Amino acid sequence: MHAVILAGGSGTRFWPKSREQLPKQLLNINGERTMIQDTLNRISPIVASENIWIITNEKHALETCRQLKATEFNPSQLFTEPIARNTAAAIGYSAYILSKKNPDAIMAVFPADHAITTHKKFLELIEKAKTVAKNNHLVTLGIKPTSPETGYGYIKQGKSLEGNAYKVDQFIEKPDKATAEKYLTEGGYYWNSGMFIWKVSVLLNEIKRYLPNLYTQLDKLSKNTTEAKGPYPFKELNNSGKKILQSLQPVSIDHGIMESSSNSVVFPANIGWNDVGSWTALADISQKDFKGNVIKGNVFSIENNNSIFYAEERLVAAMGLKNMIVVDTSDAILICHKDYAQDVKKVVEKIKLEKRPEVSTAPNS
Repeated sequence: MHAVILAGGSGTRFWPKSREQLPKQLLNINGERTMIQDTLNRISPIVASENIWIITNEKHALETCRQLKATEFNPSQLFTEPIARNTAAAIGYSAYILSKKNPDAIMAVFPADHAITTHKKFLELIEKAKTVAKNNHLVTLGIKPTSPETGYGYIKQGKSLEGNAYKVDQFIEKPDKATAEKYLTEGGYYWNSGMFIWKVSVLLNEIKRYLPNLYTQLDKLSKNTTEAKGPYPFKELNNSGKKILQSLQPVSIDHGIMESSSNSVVFPANIGWNDVGSWTALADISQKDFKGNVIKGNVFSIENNNSIFYAEERLVAAMGLKNMIVVDTSDAILICHKDYAQDVKKVVEKIKLEKRPEVSTAPNS
């Protein structure tokens, strides 16, 4: 089995810790390793290092290689994009390259910036999903909902298949609160995790059918891929390849393929998954004190409740706060109510318009 790790996210909701030059997947959010290091470590028991591939933005290539230097990952299996064109282009490009090695290989796709707490169950599930994928199904892992979450897309299960899998009845955009509560009560609905398992040949056939313009460009992208000069021999597109990629319409693999294909299958997953989409996710994946606070770094907390505190070098002293987020870095401080965690990107957009360095330059860089 081959694994493709998608590491193109910008992570704006984790500002001021994340920046354009240092997005979420390259951060140590919870633990000793960065998120991309965690992702690589998580799949290594079932995917050989020579079968692991990564796609990232070209401006993050050097830092990605540096972070993975201590692992067995080969930098020549890192592919870079000059501009994001959503997941269909990235996945199709990597699938086409893999098809030249083995068109019937099983290919798994994992985001680089998600957290999974039950590693053994996760690995067992991937092995089961691989068996389903061998029968020419496009498998996506559907996370069993634990709350009426409105921040995720949903998948409705259809006809039961072998191995506890289900045909996909419908992909559903992010619902409102009442609809999400209805899904939770009824059952048979899953959060869309963005993790996939399929045969390379089956995926490419579906891209040819449903995204023909993308399909016709995959060979050209492959032929215009070169080896970068410098300390790490990662792959990059030459000028012709960059123009081809930039000409493509951004489309997700979900919308472009999975929603249309009759081969789409959902595999229910209960693996302690979290997409770590905002600072509030720390409350789900981190240890909390007896008053529900997450405290990381140089923090002095008195009579605070259900809040999140993250500090680097300076001492942060907080008193009497409830449901708040306080993040202190060397050059910026974020203070907001938890209800506004998803809106941190609005702060990033505003300071980007003002061309301030805090939006792009990494702290302490």
